[in-house]
Amino acid sequence: MSVESLLVLLLFSAICGVIGQVISGRWQRGSIGATLLIGFIGALFGTWMAAFVGLPSLVVMRIGIFTFSVIWSLLGAAMLMGVVGLFYRRPYYAY
Repeated sequence: MSVESLLVLLLFSAICGVIGQVISGRWQRGSIGATLLIGFIGALFGTWMAAFVGLPSLVVMRIGIFTFSVIWSLLGAAMLMGVVGLFYRRPYYAY
């Protein structure tokens, strides 16, 4: 995998992680590394889940040796962020 492919993969993972956090409504303050990790794992999970169920790939993006379906990657990242967000309490602010 080339350096350019790795940078594009990290950018795609970051975008999936951020959009997944926004879709799930569980915006967590944390590092960009956590967002990258959730985005990458969510992208793999969403693509795997769509293939397992037999859903078609809507928009496909090939990065290095990985092939991601963009729509399923975003939904996978949102689902993973929702699951991760269940383990964290939201702070209570009295306004």
